[in-house]
This record gives sequence, structure tokens and C-alpha cells, in this order.
Amino acid sequence: MKESADSQTALVTGANGFIGSHLCRELVNHGFRVRALVRKTSNLQFLENLDLELVFGEITQPLSLPEAVRGVDYVFHPAGLVKARNRETYFSINRDGTRNLVEAVLATAPDIKRFVHVSSQAAAGPSRSMTAVLESDPPSPVSFYGESKLASEKEVLKRKDKIPVTIIRPPAVYGPRDIDVYKFFRLAKAGINPSIGIDPTYVSIVHVHDLVRCIRMASLSDKAAGETFFACNREWYSMDTLMRVIGKAVNRQPIKIAIPIPIAGFIAFLIELVYGLRNTIPPVSRDKLKELAQKYWICSAEKAQKVLGWSALISIEEGLYSTSEWYKAKRWL
Repeated sequence: MKESADSQTALVTGANGFIGSHLCRELVNHGFRVRALVRKTSNLQFLENLDLELVFGEITQPLSLPEAVRGVDYVFHPAGLVKARNRETYFSINRDGTRNLVEAVLATAPDIKRFVHVSSQAAAGPSRSMTAVLESDPPSPVSFYGESKLASEKEVLKRKDKIPVTIIRPPAVYGPRDIDVYKFFRLAKAGINPSIGIDPTYVSIVHVHDLVRCIRMASLSDKAAGETFFACNREWYSMDTLMRVIGKAVNRQPIKIAIPIPIAGFIAFLIELVYGLRNTIPPVSRDKLKELAQKYWICSAEKAQKVLGWSALISIEEGLYSTSEWYKAKRWL
């Protein structure tokens, strides 16, 4: 049984971010009244021209949350930290921030219809072979980020008997406004296809428009309460395949450069030193390298198909090309 979203109020955390801003648009377009949780210093360019209510606060500041969640019917929580200098920072945002939000909901809006937590495939960890990871498999995160996202899931699931919760685990997410997969577009345009190790790497992927549709559908499905779902394309791909498609989109043929893992580790160490001196977050760290060195980041969306009736509709060719065109229009490429 599904409910209508008409006249329902939804809070979206991290609303000005990549996934959050697309989710706000998806919800507005489907009849939700959207309340966007942002910091006072946030760049709101991606929320322009959207009919929504801004509320200022941070998940790390518990006192700012009760007013944000008061009177809402749904809470969508994509806010989180994907890069940090140490394990403690990941946990303070991803685990503790999620706990703050859930506790604010319990205290102020205990009758919400759904709390949807946007986690990550990193919480589950990579697969060990070409057999895709399932939601029922024991989690095995390999990085501080993955550990913190798994910890955030546990904070949500602790309260599943008090409020209806759903967890969505996307793999690599791409699309307009993304700054992570965007780096591969820049590398391809420079004619480079870097590879950590000499063996092929396989990944699942999802376009942000498909992802936010999955998030919305899960929030409205009674069958999704208390459940966890991967949201990804039906097929998975080698990184070489993705780089070839990206190369076509940017009119280049990138040359593969394989970097042995020990050398990559040493390079990451040097990058950490340099950025540490600047007191800034390094673009690559030895911890992040633990993710990059995995051969199989593949998961299955079969459960989402069966339970929600959802499947990804955007092919990598269509999605990567349109994303490239957005980057070009914004002069990012």
C-alpha cells in the first residue's frame, strides 16, 4: 500500500548538496512540501527557483534540530561527510550527527511516516568476486568512511521499533553537480585513465536522478519500513569501460596508466603530508586508497526491484554524456 505525497511535509538534510538538492527537486515535483536543512554559510545555488522552506541548522548541533523536524511527515537524511582527515571526524558527523537527528525526531516528531537514511555501499563493503553484494550479506567496510556509514545505519536501526525507517545504499553516484566522479571526467579530458593495481576493477553506479526516485519511492512504500536497499544500475561495469564512455563524452581516448598499490600508497602518504601542512583535507589518502584498491565494488538492486518496483532507467551512455554536457555548460570542463 502506498500513500500520496500531497500536502506532506518533508525535511531534507544536506539540502544544498549534490544528492540533497536533486532530492529536493524530486520531492517538490511530486507534491511534497519541502523543508531544506542548511547551514547559514551554505551555498544555495542548487536550490534556486525551488518552492521550499529553508531552515538553518546542523546535524552536529542538537539544539538546532527540534525546530527543524517539528511538524514534518517525512525525514530524508542524505547529509554526511565523504572526506575527512581522520576516523574521529567521520564518526562525529556520520554516526553522531545521525544519532542527533534521530533523537530529535523521537523527541519532537515521533509520529513521522518515514525516516529515510541515505547511506552508502561503502557501509556494506566490496564484494569478493563478480558475485554482487546483497543487503543480507554481513557488512565488511574497508575504510573509515565505510565504518562510519555503517555506524550511522546502526543508529537508525536502533530506533526502527519506535519510528518507521528505511536505509538506501547507493554505490558511486554521478550526474550534474557531482564533484567526485567529476574528477574522472577531468582525468579523461587530460587523456589519462589511472588504475590502482594491474587487475581490472568493476563497479556499480547510479545516476542521481534514478537514485532520488528510488529514495522517494521507498519513503512511500509500506513494505520498505525497516528495510535496507541498494540502489544501482542492473549492470555493473569495469572502470576501463566507464573511462572509455567518459572519454567519448569529452572527445578524448584516455590512456590507461596502472599504478602498483605500494607506489600508490607512497604517493597517498606524500599527499597527506603536503595537505597536512596546509591543514586541509587531502584529495586522496591511504585510508581512501583502501577503497580504490578493491577489485569489486558491485551490488545488486534486485531487492529494490522486487519490493519497490524500482529500477534504474538511465544508461551509462546517456547519463555520462548528459553529465559531461552539464559540466561543459558550467565550464567545469
